[in-house]
Amino acid sequence: MPDYYFSGLHIASEFALPGIPAWTGHGEPDVTIATGHVPDRLPGAHGNLFQVSGDSLVRVQFPRVGTFLLDSGQRVTVAAKPDAAPTDIALFLLGSVFGLLCHQRGLLPLHASAVDIGGRAIAFTGDSGAGKSTTAAALVRRGHALLSDDISVLDSSDDTLMLVSTSPKQKLWGDSLRALGLEAGVRVRPQLDIDKFEHNASSAFDAAPRPLAAICHLQTASDDDRPMLEPIAGARALQGVRHNIYRLQAAQEMGKEQRLFLQSATIAATIPQFILRRPATLDGLESFAEAIADFFTPAADDGVAAAAPTAQHG
Repeated sequence: MPDYYFSGLHIASEFALPGIPAWTGHGEPDVTIATGHVPDRLPGAHGNLFQVSGDSLVRVQFPRVGTFLLDSGQRVTVAAKPDAAPTDIALFLLGSVFGLLCHQRGLLPLHASAVDIGGRAIAFTGDSGAGKSTTAAALVRRGHALLSDDISVLDSSDDTLMLVSTSPKQKLWGDSLRALGLEAGVRVRPQLDIDKFEHNASSAFDAAPRPLAAICHLQTASDDDRPMLEPIAGARALQGVRHNIYRLQAAQEMGKEQRLFLQSATIAATIPQFILRRPATLDGLESFAEAIADFFTPAADDGVAAAAPTAQHG
């Protein structure tokens, strides 16, 4: 059974997880992924595709891929469909299943991509298609380390809120790849015929955790004169965190609401947050990335939390 290093965890998996770094340490795995029987119904559970039983068991089913049973954040049992593509199984293991696993383990997964700027993590949140991966890829192209794509894991077990790196693989739309001059890897879920591809950024990936310095919520810029970066605080910041918790509704059904609220409130009170307005087209991507890097590069007085951003779209 191959061993992998993913988001700070030692994972032993019967299923190949392409692009994920190998585990080189010692000791028992934190998470084991193996084939096995998954029951049709969990004790006392409601629902069909998603079921929760007690504090420890979650059953989630993905049509045409398989059914996954998560136990206490430590074991995932997979009953794959006979014709399921290995790439699809890995995609769901490293996506939705991993997000649910984080909630079981007390970690907070955000729907965000992240890069290192000046030794600190800057996270970019947004709904699908908002430009998270494209923004991160543009900064990686400028020499910044990639920390995560699509899911960014926050660990508050110590005094400092840390962003724990996930995967060197990015999922990018074809037009973003072309604009950035990047090579496309395999198509994401080719049976769906969407123009989205994996890009392996392993040469720019850094698995070391970073203190979280800021969260940027992506929006598309309009024609007005609003700043590229707009600080938000209070209720807007809390709402920004809550809206971007990965698989929030599922976590609530798992009974995690109180913990999620406390984690969100702590982040909103301690981590600078911004509305980040990106260009409506990819033509200004390079200057957009340059402005982000310039603003978040730490100054002597560490001005991220205090400075008023002045960068405008030109």
